[in-house]
Amino acid sequence: MLFAGPASETQAMHAAEADRVEPHDQARASALRASAALTCFMAGDLTGAREIARRALATAGPGGRRAATMVFALVTAVGGEVDEAHALLGPMLESLELIDPLAEFSFALSLAQSLGWTEQWTHARKVLDRIIGAARTAGAPAVLPPPQAMFSEFEFRRGKVAAAYAAAAESVQLAAETGQAGLSSWSLVTLARAEAVLGHDEDCRAHVASGLELSRRTGFAQWGADLVEAYVRSGAMTDAERSLAMLEDISRRTGLRWANAGAARCRGMLTGEDGYEQEFQAAVALYGEEMAFERARTLLALGMRRRRSRRRAEARATLREALAYFERNGAEPWAGQARAELIATGEMPPARRCRRPAITDSARTASGADRGPGGHEPRGRRGVVPEPEDGRIPSRQHLPQARRAVPRRTRPPR
Repeated sequence: MLFAGPASETQAMHAAEADRVEPHDQARASALRASAALTCFMAGDLTGAREIARRALATAGPGGRRAATMVFALVTAVGGEVDEAHALLGPMLESLELIDPLAEFSFALSLAQSLGWTEQWTHARKVLDRIIGAARTAGAPAVLPPPQAMFSEFEFRRGKVAAAYAAAAESVQLAAETGQAGLSSWSLVTLARAEAVLGHDEDCRAHVASGLELSRRTGFAQWGADLVEAYVRSGAMTDAERSLAMLEDISRRTGLRWANAGAARCRGMLTGEDGYEQEFQAAVALYGEEMAFERARTLLALGMRRRRSRRRAEARATLREALAYFERNGAEPWAGQARAELIATGEMPPARRCRRPAITDSARTASGADRGPGGHEPRGRRGVVPEPEDGRIPSRQHLPQARRAVPRRTRPPR
């Protein structure tokens, strides 16, 4: 029911049913309110979701307290009260293996999202692996779009672009095939982000447009730094500063590394000559290796500022490191920017191509990127799995799963 129709309608139905059964069964009413809070959150109403979740937790008995606590933790984390969310989530971490990922799907997915929001990525990854593995074993493709989109975001943040692309492509395909229009916008935007890094410009624009058409109400605060950078590069400094103020508010309220690192990088782009180095260095340290792609982007931005400050030798060192990362991970548009900046410092980088990420043809097909006119695959590409230039074998854990999860009628002919 939770993913079967518009979130607002599902929320109203669960809330009404909770009011009806509360005089007779408080535990059942609490469970219904937890579901109502989750759907209210999905509809973008954080204030309403928090109030409903608080009421669900207040009336929950021993059997329903875990689900109510989980939903309240999710809403609390997204609302920026990270310390409170940590306190709510802590007692649950010891019992992760006891969760039935299909019977308690909404609970497990909310738990993974909450853990991700509070930067407990190792635990979040464990929960997502269990959900995805159980869905594949049970042959339940309709369950896969949300956890695959979430998994794609986590892998992207870790710099695993090929894995992020494959997971997002499968999420898009299965959301469409199982009629989950409400989830398609999330899947499409997640896929478009991976495509932008890989240089699939036309596919990226098409998927962003489709995602916006499906839903204009849901935003992702985690991409706030991207908006600031876009404004800076287009010369809209007033808009950039206004968006940075919003990002800084999130960073102050949450204390999360991604928000503080993004805000520092943006300040490095906007501040004067005396202050940008410190801001960029702070961002590099905060991103660390766990958010490797964002760290490389920050190094590129720092190199650009150093070059414009006529610190060319220092700029070269930073730009070389950024370029090496982008080339290793197939991020050609970003590698092109790093090469151009190096050339502007007076250094000619070696003429080499980026490694092609190990992306299976089934993932390309799932994304719709290989479709010709009329939505058909071009002849000669069907059933072909491109071989990575460095000879690596695609990871069995991530990439071949996209093929196995696709219903037989949609698989490329062998």
